[in-house]
Amino acid sequence: MLTFINIFNQALTLTINIITIFVNITKKLKQKVDKRLTENLGNWWPVFNLEVNLMIEKYIQSGIDK
Repeated sequence: MLTFINIFNQALTLTINIITIFVNITKKLKQKVDKRLTENLGNWWPVFNLEVNLMIEKYIQSGIDK
């Protein structure tokens, strides 16, 4: 029984570590994309970002309404 708990604990720790790595990679990619878009779009980046978010919300809402 103790061996099972030990294996379960190790698997859980490994899963948490993998999720943490994935979250960190995602954050770094988002920072790179934000930086690149800020460089390319300048002051228009917040407007572009707002429009994209509105389009995503409309798409999600239309899927919910169906």
